[in-house]
Amino acid sequence: MVVLTHYWGFFVVTLLFAVSISWSWYRKSRYAWFWPLLSYRFQKKRTIRKTKGLKHILIIWADHFEPIKNNKNSKQQQISFWRRQYSEVMKKHYDADGKHPQRTWFYSTEQSLALLSPLSKLSFYGLGEIEVQLPSSQTISPDVLHERLELVKREFVKSGVTVTAEQSPKQQFGYIRSAEETSMPTGEYEIAALLQSGCFADFNRIGSLNRQYLDVNRICYADTPKSQKGTARVGQRNREDFLLVQGPLVLSRKGVNSLKLELEDGELSWKKPPTEKRVDSWVWANIHLEGRPDWFFVKLHTNGAEPENQTADFMKKLDDMFSYLENTYNDGEQFKLHYVTAREAYNIIKAAEDGKENDPGLFRDYIVAPYANTRIKSSVLYSLQAYSRNLLKITNLQPSRRCVFQIKKGQLERIEGFLENFELSRDLKNRHLLLVFKGNGTINCTVRTSKPIRRVRNGVIVDQKKLKGYFLTQVQVKSVSRATTEVQFLW
Repeated sequence: MVVLTHYWGFFVVTLLFAVSISWSWYRKSRYAWFWPLLSYRFQKKRTIRKTKGLKHILIIWADHFEPIKNNKNSKQQQISFWRRQYSEVMKKHYDADGKHPQRTWFYSTEQSLALLSPLSKLSFYGLGEIEVQLPSSQTISPDVLHERLELVKREFVKSGVTVTAEQSPKQQFGYIRSAEETSMPTGEYEIAALLQSGCFADFNRIGSLNRQYLDVNRICYADTPKSQKGTARVGQRNREDFLLVQGPLVLSRKGVNSLKLELEDGELSWKKPPTEKRVDSWVWANIHLEGRPDWFFVKLHTNGAEPENQTADFMKKLDDMFSYLENTYNDGEQFKLHYVTAREAYNIIKAAEDGKENDPGLFRDYIVAPYANTRIKSSVLYSLQAYSRNLLKITNLQPSRRCVFQIKKGQLERIEGFLENFELSRDLKNRHLLLVFKGNGTINCTVRTSKPIRRVRNGVIVDQKKLKGYFLTQVQVKSVSRATTEVQFLW
């Protein structure tokens, strides 16, 4: 009896040890997502049954953009694709807010920055925004990370990327890893460095090989000594911690009559083109904040620089995908569709945490203001010092070149010539605009006002016309030897 008890105790200890080792291996293995995925599937069904009323579908389209590494096409061929074929397809589609599909180009800091300016122009025309892509975790030492973040601070802002258009511009950005990487930041120093540099969230694709995401289909926070791990939820205001915005990861059948299962992770590529069945699985993954189950976040990922993802056939499939989204999930009664950038998704998440309700489209700019390149189109590199209703201040970083600036949502719509810097301020009380610039030669500018300009000091009115409730006035100014010139517009 004693011997049997001894062996039974040995068996129990051995079994517990084996279970412990197996569980440890499972959590560190490539299959760590499996159990959370199964448990989420049943929980999701219960959540969806309880969700009544209008459901808001928010589509986030993250592009792991590596222009030189993945594309054998020339720079001019790539520019032509984005300006023509891509723009033509995207401008055909609209969400409930009148927005085109919003692509977020996570631009690789390891690649040439030659395409930053062309993509900035797409951002200006309302087709998306540019964020930051960093090297993989295998090469991201503290020195490399510091070098890449300094590059972003130094170079990206010159094209209006990652700098906010507001009274006191700030440098802020969302980020992902390189295209083949799926892991979140691995070191405390890394998360701290990202937060200090203005990074507001991680938009990495989850991927079935990701060993770190043990919570699938969640919007949650990173696990570091300085931040509390947990799911984002309504009523829990969180400003400082490192936000993780995941994409869908669901098990689905390969076909209607098939028993084979496949993993669906929101990838858009020529290898995994979009289909109606896939779109439905993304939406009904029902990724949401706790307490706001009627706001569905659908984060898709692609690699737009691959030549195969720039073909006419793939663009046709994207065209069909957006048509299906707009026809199926934008009826205004059961569903309302919103195309959002990564920055806008972050703002909407924060608004939800603060208890905001109703239409999430109202909170696109809730905390992080729009970037400068969505408001300013420039033919030169520049530095933005201020952007508001009453003050615009810009320095030309290439003063030897003739510059053209086109500006949205302000009094100065356009200015061109040989300029070093310019500043426009508005005085509503005395009904005048003051333009101060340092330039050389003839400077042409166009101002937008609610009433017609009746007089210009130090300038000549070339043309004035009324358009949809406001007046556009073209003015010509002569500047000599880069002297500071003041031009006053009176109405």
